[in-house]
Amino acid sequence: VSLGQLFSKQKTAVQIVYEVQLEAKKFSDFIKDQPTLKVTYLIWKDPYMVAGNDTFINTLLELNNFKNVFLDKEGRYPEVTFEELNKADLILLSSEPYPFSEKHISVMEAVIKNKKILLVDGEYFSWYGSRLIKAFNYFRNLQADIKS
Repeated sequence: VSLGQLFSKQKTAVQIVYEVQLEAKKFSDFIKDQPTLKVTYLIWKDPYMVAGNDTFINTLLELNNFKNVFLDKEGRYPEVTFEELNKADLILLSSEPYPFSEKHISVMEAVIKNKKILLVDGEYFSWYGSRLIKAFNYFRNLQADIKS
């Protein structure tokens, strides 16, 4: 809302805040009965880096009923070894800042067995603001992908 005042767009800012809060509430009702999954959210390769504690990404992971297995690692984006990825039930490969792709899933599946590995749109996990309005629908679809 402060940015709305700064740019003389208070009405638009208030509407965006309202829509984000409404979508967040609907998503909260949707996710409350979903099981909690232990996850790893990779943001970089060479070295592998994950979203850790005290990040916006982690906040959205928690909102999705995901438990980040690297909360105890020091730093906001700690380095991890390939072997440490086995701690998670679900491995999420972000589209940004490193552009993970299908080929990275194949590489991981060859070494990491019996884990669900999915590509995710990093914009929905790491960009705040008005993009959150659409993020909650994306998160609902992600839950369906996890189950398939």
